[in-house]
Parts: sequence; structure tokens; C-alpha cells
Amino acid sequence: MTNLVHISDIHFSQPRTAAHFDEYSSIRSACLADVRSLVSQYGPAQTILVTGDISARGTEKEFNLVEAWFIDLCSAAGCEQYNVCIVPGNHDVDRSVIEKSVLIKTVHDVLRNENNEKARDQRFTEFLSDQEMAKGLVSPLHDYNEFATQYDSTTTVASLNWTRQQPLDYGYTLKITGFNSVLLSDGNDDDEKNRLMLGSIQSLGEITRGVIEISMCHHPPDWLFDHDNLHDRFKHRFQMQLFGHKHTPRVDRLVETCIIRAGALQPKDEAGYLPQYSFLRLGIDRSDADYIDMEIYRREWNAEEQDFVGMPPPHAHRIPVPDRRTLFGKEHQVDAASESESPKVVSAEKPEALVRPSEDDARALVYDFQSLGKIEQRRILEELELIDEEDKTRYDGATVVRYFAKAREDRKTGRLWQLVQQALGRADAANPFEGF
Repeated sequence: MTNLVHISDIHFSQPRTAAHFDEYSSIRSACLADVRSLVSQYGPAQTILVTGDISARGTEKEFNLVEAWFIDLCSAAGCEQYNVCIVPGNHDVDRSVIEKSVLIKTVHDVLRNENNEKARDQRFTEFLSDQEMAKGLVSPLHDYNEFATQYDSTTTVASLNWTRQQPLDYGYTLKITGFNSVLLSDGNDDDEKNRLMLGSIQSLGEITRGVIEISMCHHPPDWLFDHDNLHDRFKHRFQMQLFGHKHTPRVDRLVETCIIRAGALQPKDEAGYLPQYSFLRLGIDRSDADYIDMEIYRREWNAEEQDFVGMPPPHAHRIPVPDRRTLFGKEHQVDAASESESPKVVSAEKPEALVRPSEDDARALVYDFQSLGKIEQRRILEELELIDEEDKTRYDGATVVRYFAKAREDRKTGRLWQLVQQALGRADAANPFEGF
């Protein structure tokens, strides 16, 4: 089975003073120990899923603290550091940017004062289709995106949501889609519902057979203007829906989808809430028809034992694989379309097919690149002639995504990988991007 760690609402904050006591330090350490215990019982986690509110105020210093803890979390889970998926929460928005921007505040007011749902969605799409206006709306997530780049989880003007794929048993694929629910987030939405939206501009993508789908979004549907539309779109598309924001955990089965809230790992100082997270297991059962077996283990902080304990009972759900996604009983079947996508290189002596690098290879390259200092990053990009003149004065996560796309177009990814590995002292490693 595939193991996943679902964590939400960490609210990492910068200590107010050098002597400020971090009351959650022992809880985070206990979480790591609990994850190690679950891994020893069920095996390593393939992916860590974080549904927002990673920081307290959306600042670079806070995200630096999170990055260090994520390294420890990945080690405890037996998970590669690049196999972390994140989406932004309202606390990951830098509200100081909004306070200084008349444009952002005006757009928020226009959309919130529009009473017609269809018209609101149309205006939202128009605003985000205008490059300059879209840059303004995304700008409060600048520090978040800088942090998210290494996890291939940015939310940018070019792509508000992201997708990730990994293999499951019997030839199935697990597809994870992360959504941005905070584009309208500001100081007016903390305690009021129906003031945010996803919008139809955040596409669900094409339905593909043999694919099991998970969605990640910080705000549950009842916090969004377009909650009815979102509810209908998601329940027929995703077999598992993961949310954060609400600090109490909950698992609901709705038709053929499972809706999961992890609770808050660090619920701040709110009375009545205990630190919580979830350990998820996902597998394919072919004993009869094809089914998705889900096991959800909710973990809760026990102050008396100073440890995380299981919240009984564990949830187990068995959901039929939708007919449109089945592999029709054939193991490890590959669509002809995906086979035709593999590029080939022909030499004078012998035709030889190139093996397309895996998604893990691509994510590892992004993560390794981001682990370098900014000066070293720019040196590599300039050597490969990937950096634009206009970007020499502006260098951030959004431009890095563009540089990697340009490297693929110019078939320089192999050389990019080589230079990154040399900078990290791994010059002898085999290059999975050779020829690309």
C-alpha cells in the first residue's frame, strides 16, 4: 500500500525575542517520533501532504524554519525531501503586501460585492487573465512561492494549481492536485465563511483511465463563495479530498469520495483544540472488482503521556474504482498515447530510444537546485544562457519555474543536472537527463 502523511495548520512563527520559548517544540519532536513509529509498523511514507497554514504570517523567516523541520519530517517518514506537496493557507499570505495595495483591496471588494455567482466567477477569470492584475493578486504569496518552488508546489500566474503523479499497484497511477483557495484572503476572512473562492479558472484537468485522484485545498468548501460548484465538481472527480483550516479532524464518506480534515498540528493558543495529524494508507484490491482501500489513522496529542496517540476507531473505506478510470483488468497497461510521447534519438550506427526521466528525477533536480545559494543558482543559469536580462534584477520562484521550462525546451536539462550535481559535490552520479 501507499503511505501518506497528512499534516495541516502548522503555524510556524518566528520567536518574538531570542529568549522566547517555543511551546510547540516538544510537540513537533513527538510528532516526528510518532511518524517513525508508524513507519516501523507500516513502512515508509511515499509522500507528505500539507494542506496550508504552514506559517503564521507568510514571511521568509518563518518558511526557513519550516524548511528545516520538513527535512526532519521527511527523515522520520522515510520520504524523499522532494516528495512533499503543499498548498497555501490564509496564514501563508503576507497581509502587509495587501495593506499597501489599492489594486488588491479593490479587486477583493469587487468580487465580494458581486451577488451573482456566475458573474463573480467570470470577473475572477478576467482579473486573473490580465497579466499585471494577476501578478498583483498573487504577490502576497511571494515568500510562500519562494519556499514552495523546491517542492514543485508553486501557485503562479501561469498555473494557480499544480498536479503530481506517482505509481500505485497493478498499473494504476495516483494523481494529486493542489488548489489555491487564498487569492481573496485578507484580514476580513479569518472568521467569516463564504468570502473566498477557487474559481473555474483552476482546472481539474483531463480525466484519464487508470488514475486515482486526490485533491488538496486549505479551505473546506463551506468557506468559499463557489462552494456548491466546488462540491459538485470534486465529489465526482476525486476519490480522496484533503482539507485544512478547521482545527478539528474529521473523516466523511460522501458517495464515492472520502473527505478528510487533518486538524491542526499547532493550533496556536486556541482553547479546546489539540495538536493532530493523520497517517493515510491507500491501496488497490482486485479480489473481485477493482476497489480502492483507504485506511485513515488519526493521531492526537495526549498531554498526560506527552505523546501522540491513535484516535479510535481507525477509519477504513472501500471505494469502487470508477469505470472510466479502470485498466480493464490488465496489469501495468500503458496507453498508446503515453508510449508515443517518449522521444527517440537516432544515431548513425543504431537507433536507440531515450528513457524519459521520471517525475521523481524532475522533482529531485528542482529540490537540489533550490538547495544551492542564490549566487550559485544564477551562475549556473547564466552559464546555460537561460536567464533573461530583465530577470537579472528580479530573481524569484516564479522565474525559476520558467527557467526550468526553458531548459526543457532547449534540451539543456541534462547539462543543468550536471552543473547542479557538480556544485553539490556529486559529480560521479549517473545523469537521468542525459540527452534531454
